[in-house]
Amino acid sequence: MNRRFFALPAVVAGFLLQHAIQGWCPPMPIFRRLGFRTQLEIEMERYALKAMRGDFEKITRFNSQENDGHTTNDVLKVMEQ
Repeated sequence: MNRRFFALPAVVAGFLLQHAIQGWCPPMPIFRRLGFRTQLEIEMERYALKAMRGDFEKITRFNSQENDGHTTNDVLKVMEQ
């Protein structure tokens, strides 16, 4: 087996280490262009879909006196900023 084949796993390991330490690595922009999303983007979409589906209506009705008229959509708008 050729020793040059060990270079690819070494480079990948270096990128993984850099991503673990800094939260960024050189291939990240490429992954973003390919459509990979961050965990925060996925969670935001998940909560928005739950709000659209009405999962939080029982909570807002239950706490309607406490929330001063705020709805889940207001909360999601604040979270997006």
